[in-house]
Amino acid sequence: MNKQIFYIITLLLISCAKVVTPTGGPKDIEGPKIISIFPENKKTNFLTKNQDIRIKFDEFIQLKEITKQIVMSPPQKESPEYLINGKELIIKFKEELQKNTTYTLNFGNAIADNHEGITAKNIQYTFSTGTYIDTNFISGKIRNAFTNLPVEGLIVSLYKKSTFTDTTIYQFNPTYFTKTKEDGSFLIENMPIENYILCAYKKEGIDLKYAKNDSIAIYNSVINTGIINSKIPLYLIKPNEHKPNKIFDTISTQLGVYKFAVYKPTNFKIINPNNEKVYFKTLKNTNGIDTIKVFVNNKTDSCKFKITTNDSSFYKIIISKKKSKKPEFILVSKTELNPLDTIFIESSVPINYINKDSIIIKEDTNILNPTYFEIDTNKMIIAICNNWKESTKYSIEFKDSSLKDIFGTFNKKTSYSYDIKAFKEYGTLLLNVDLENAKNNYIIQLLDNNSNTVVRSFNVNKSTILKMEYLSPILGKIKIIEDLNNNGLWDNGDIESMLYPERTFISNQLINVRAYWDIEQSININDIISQQ
Repeated sequence: MNKQIFYIITLLLISCAKVVTPTGGPKDIEGPKIISIFPENKKTNFLTKNQDIRIKFDEFIQLKEITKQIVMSPPQKESPEYLINGKELIIKFKEELQKNTTYTLNFGNAIADNHEGITAKNIQYTFSTGTYIDTNFISGKIRNAFTNLPVEGLIVSLYKKSTFTDTTIYQFNPTYFTKTKEDGSFLIENMPIENYILCAYKKEGIDLKYAKNDSIAIYNSVINTGIINSKIPLYLIKPNEHKPNKIFDTISTQLGVYKFAVYKPTNFKIINPNNEKVYFKTLKNTNGIDTIKVFVNNKTDSCKFKITTNDSSFYKIIISKKKSKKPEFILVSKTELNPLDTIFIESSVPINYINKDSIIIKEDTNILNPTYFEIDTNKMIIAICNNWKESTKYSIEFKDSSLKDIFGTFNKKTSYSYDIKAFKEYGTLLLNVDLENAKNNYIIQLLDNNSNTVVRSFNVNKSTILKMEYLSPILGKIKIIEDLNNNGLWDNGDIESMLYPERTFISNQLINVRAYWDIEQSININDIISQQ
């Protein structure tokens, strides 16, 4: 045989023998499907012990996040054991089931195929140890009370009213439970007609008991599953960790300055029984423990105070630490302004004397007499108002010794500069508020949609037009707070008294505030409330 022909035949044979990876057909995009269940779904007279459940699928399966995804209601003290045998899921109960009880197993996203990890959706198994399946249900939605946004992954719990006490949620697992979906909705099915207490909270792991001080939502009425069953609203709150007005600490590190660390002070009054003038400054804290600074020009290193609240009255003596000095006299001011702003100069200590002739206010280079110049009742904030002009520079100079604090200290020379932008850099919003037949007071807020910060806030109790001038360009949204006690604030709920938080609502309509542009928008508060 010719050598050339031999080499060609050899190459052809090698090429034909080359191994090619099989494509495996089209990609699996569907989760496992059930072929058979034993005992059958909605089985009655289910054995209370020594009875397994076997669910067979059309492909090999795996389990994911069992404790998070699989919900058995009513729960058992010991969770069932979930085993996989190829294409079959076997469920073994570790303790005896209750008699004449309907059980439901929701598998969430726990079951997935073994190859692609595609989950099986909406798999639920129901059975009864009695002669019939209970068909009563409840459903609803849970929102964060302050943001009004839906909350996912909460444990929604039902407890029998007949055995419920103020410690039940801390000591016992719920009688029935489920978890909220992404949109905050929940559904508990296959329950008997009974009176229940309904609540919801965040919880990880097998233990379903509520942990004190975690966020919680409680329905403030008894649920009867034969009467109340759908569209139940719940609002998640962060409960009070302590009783309001609890004093955590008192301290004095500066002469004449006394600090009270108080949890959510409410009608909390501090009086000096020696009739010495007292000044106050409250520093808010996100954990609820506010610092109340009390300034007294007393002649000793200790001071006696009388504390009064709604339900108590007592005395407190605070002694300054050794080698304490008088507080430093400092002035601070925010220098970013729009044409409607008031200039605020904040002092670190109360001011006892002002020499206005030593305070020079200028518009560019011209000396200006403002339309308003005043100090607040606590003598710590100087307010200066004027019809500020666009594209103009302003300055304020406090000459040396133009101010004196209550301790006899004079200020050092201090200056501030302010730039007012051109009017065309701002937008204007006219908000037509329709509040027909209003029964409550409301707080209307314009929020920045990106940061959720409050841009403007108004208190209303009737239909009105809110004019918001000199707005920096933002994409905004309207938040509505139901101000039931008319204190101008959002008030949290209370677990012990089963008191609901004040409701909040967010308009779905976004508002595009643009520079050098007037926009008019209308909102109907009653419509927004009814939709949510």
